[in-house]
Amino acid sequence: MEAAGNGPSKPSMGDAQKELAEGLLQEAREELGRADNKAATLMSASGVVISVLLAGVIAGKWSPTELGCFQWLWWPGAAAGISGVVSFAAAVWPRVRHKEPKEKLAFFGHVAQYKEIEGLEAALNNRVASQPTERTVDQLHIVSKIARQKYWLIRAGMVLLALALLLCAASVALAEL
Repeated sequence: MEAAGNGPSKPSMGDAQKELAEGLLQEAREELGRADNKAATLMSASGVVISVLLAGVIAGKWSPTELGCFQWLWWPGAAAGISGVVSFAAAVWPRVRHKEPKEKLAFFGHVAQYKEIEGLEAALNNRVASQPTERTVDQLHIVSKIARQKYWLIRAGMVLLALALLLCAASVALAEL
């Protein structure tokens, strides 16, 4: 189907598709918030444990060197724990870049790139004239990908913390035998 002088036109979304896309977008945004909360909570709890261990080392009350030959379990566990915290931090790190050009107006960063209001107004007019429902689909795709990436980082962090707990606890338990 050809629009008058504009080349092939995209099929427009019907009301049912638009309603579904808007509902999915709302759910994806809510999931993004839940992922951020989970990652922040896990990062905070991990930070408390690391702080307690560091306080013991700094106060001279305990040192991993006291584990003797079982340090070979402790140090990889400590590295896994730190990697887990870094994974949680990566999950909550703000996403402020987008691959699309600013004229696409896909997120707040594109708006902020305009130095003058006139340029932003022109981009808004072009965006609305081209396909008003396209933004919903773009946002649904972008937000869903970010949520998926955050959950992957959270799962990776949890696996790394579990490995850290296993290795560090094993090193302490074996050193006590």
